[in-house]
Amino acid sequence: MGPRFRRRGYATEMLRQSVARLSELGVRRVLVTCDDDNPASAAVIERCGGVLEDVRRRPGQAPKRRYWITENG
Repeated sequence: MGPRFRRRGYATEMLRQSVARLSELGVRRVLVTCDDDNPASAAVIERCGGVLEDVRRRPGQAPKRRYWITENG
């Protein structure tokens, strides 16, 4: 998405609906990741109930924040 679509809540709603759909399919726990240096993505995940598990670092790759979203919070 380009800059004109930022800060309108689209990403939050897309993630919220994705988690709801997965729940309908029986998935009770969802792993969502984002780059450690991307506070906007981290905020979206946290707004949708994401709980930070850790930050993983791998040689030659950007560090990744790992969040779990569990059904019913």
